[in-house]
Amino acid sequence: MPDGLLPIEWIGMALLIYLYLMYRAIRHAPWKRMLEPATFNTFLGACVVLLVIWSMRAGISPGMSFHYLGMTTLTLMFGWQMALIGASLVLFGITLNGGAGWHTFPVNILLMGAVPILFSHWLRGQLERRLPLNFFIYVLGNGFFGAGLAVALSATVTVLVLLLSGTYPMSRLSYEYLPFFPLMMVPEGFLNGMVTAVLVGFRPEWVHTFDDRRYIAGK
Repeated sequence: MPDGLLPIEWIGMALLIYLYLMYRAIRHAPWKRMLEPATFNTFLGACVVLLVIWSMRAGISPGMSFHYLGMTTLTLMFGWQMALIGASLVLFGITLNGGAGWHTFPVNILLMGAVPILFSHWLRGQLERRLPLNFFIYVLGNGFFGAGLAVALSATVTVLVLLLSGTYPMSRLSYEYLPFFPLMMVPEGFLNGMVTAVLVGFRPEWVHTFDDRRYIAGK
């Protein structure tokens, strides 16, 4: 979202929520593991890839843009704490390049980062508790379906913010944004699912939430 789109009260509220989440993320992040050279380089590489992906977007009106998020894969690879930190770095780069507003930074990071990240983290926990630990459940449940639902939730929250803040009426949102929900969910799920399957198949050590001894051994 560009600057000047939302009332200052909404930006202030988003800033408080973002600062609280960042405090929790920084405090509970697995720093010992992240400071290992291989893991750190993988994390930086993932952020660079996301920076390129987030730079490619389309939209009709300000605040209603469409692009891949990739937050589900980032969450599965590094956990929600580092995923939020990584998303913040990516958005900082996008904003520095003029692709978003500085004043709306907390709103943008919550909508494009925190919402899909926390949902992906919650869904993974639910799948682990309620379904058997299985390779295909991990990839399909978290990667394909989880990513699709995460981007749908992100878009839904975006609609609510634009509507409740008085930025756009429902008639305009239902015409310019809501019809494209399926077009956002399917490619997001396919991209994250494909990347997740490749990573757990060939580079499982890059996916911190995946343990092949639990998901594959003896299955």
